[in-house]
Amino acid sequence: MRENKGISIQINQPKKKIERKLEAESKLLDEDKPYYNEHVSSPPHYSSMKKRQNGFWKKYRSFIYSSLTAVLIGTFLGFIMLKIFVDIDPEEMASDQTEQAVSTTKEQTKNATEANTTTSTFEGVPITGYVVQAGVFSSETTAKELLDQLNNASIPSMIWQRDDNYHVFVGVHATTDGSKQFAEEDHLENWEVYAGKEWTTEPVQLSVDTAEAEWMKEFDTILKELITNPTNVTQLEQWLAKSPEELSQALAPLIDKVKAYTAKAEMVDLLKIWYQYVNLSK
Repeated sequence: MRENKGISIQINQPKKKIERKLEAESKLLDEDKPYYNEHVSSPPHYSSMKKRQNGFWKKYRSFIYSSLTAVLIGTFLGFIMLKIFVDIDPEEMASDQTEQAVSTTKEQTKNATEANTTTSTFEGVPITGYVVQAGVFSSETTAKELLDQLNNASIPSMIWQRDDNYHVFVGVHATTDGSKQFAEEDHLENWEVYAGKEWTTEPVQLSVDTAEAEWMKEFDTILKELITNPTNVTQLEQWLAKSPEELSQALAPLIDKVKAYTAKAEMVDLLKIWYQYVNLSK
């Protein structure tokens, strides 16, 4: 582009020559002007395209951010998991698997044992004896006072509670005559006792496992024989020897009294075994 172009006129030139020169100079000036289409009122603009670009970004911006965030979090977690598995000691894994296998085996054994141990209801039979009674009271305190008096006189006795009464017994026999003969012995001559009183107990019902139920079936027979012959403890000892390895807690009080019973025991000790046996149901 030419700079500082102007029109120069030489003085004293002919008029036509001057006009031609002016016309030529004028064309040169027109060539340096920027070209504009006469049919275009103003230069083109791109605002609509820019708006379209901004609308697309606003519409999908949240989706793009969410995708990028998910990718970053997934990459981070994957790296952590890879680090964990790489750091696991193979020996520790084998040890854990062994412990799990042992634990599973123990659990299966326990379940099998529990499945083989079924609960049964033991039901005994009625037992009858003939007791020697020193008194019967509605007050436990009064019954204990008589009990203390008998014990001080070296007469073994025990209290049997039934319903709302407290019976004080000093002996038991299998027959009425045996009971009466006992009441006539010298050590009871100064005491008012009632002999030949029939005493019957209801069948014992007890929820125990199958092995204990089978074992307890013999006890009714043994107890009846002891009432007939209190010194014959052979069957009782044999019965104890056949007891299951693990006994229910409900049987513990009875077993303790049975173990303490010997051929030299008093008849009151037999009454205490009978009383404890009957109360297993309660």
